[in-house]
Amino acid sequence: MSASSTLGGFFSPTDTGIDYIVGFRRIGLEKTLLVTPTIGPTQRFDGDSDFTDFFVGARYLHRFNENWDLTLRVDFGFGDSEGTTNLLGSVGYRFPGPFALQLGYRNFDLKFKENVNGATEIIDLELSGPYLGFVFRF
Repeated sequence: MSASSTLGGFFSPTDTGIDYIVGFRRIGLEKTLLVTPTIGPTQRFDGDSDFTDFFVGARYLHRFNENWDLTLRVDFGFGDSEGTTNLLGSVGYRFPGPFALQLGYRNFDLKFKENVNGATEIIDLELSGPYLGFVFRF
């Protein structure tokens, strides 16, 4: 199980559709690690990890018309983790008023240090897949 919360903002210096992103991301992980040594039985390690990272990135937003848009986003995080990469692409539909739907695909890569049986290892965790989001804009 994992939980993530993000607080950030966009800066649009020009009218090209490219926005710059800065913010903070907090990630909480509950994890089970199975280690199978070359000699001996498989060992199980359970634990929790929390990371708070600062991230920077960019977003490209292209509006096809009043209702339809395309969003591409990339950001890189650093801080408590050994680094995060967040890639996202989506198509959105805006309803009349403040509501919209986003259908897209996200790939999130998290690297972190973990103490495994007395040795420090770098773990690379990748989460990816489609998503459907309900958006409220004000």
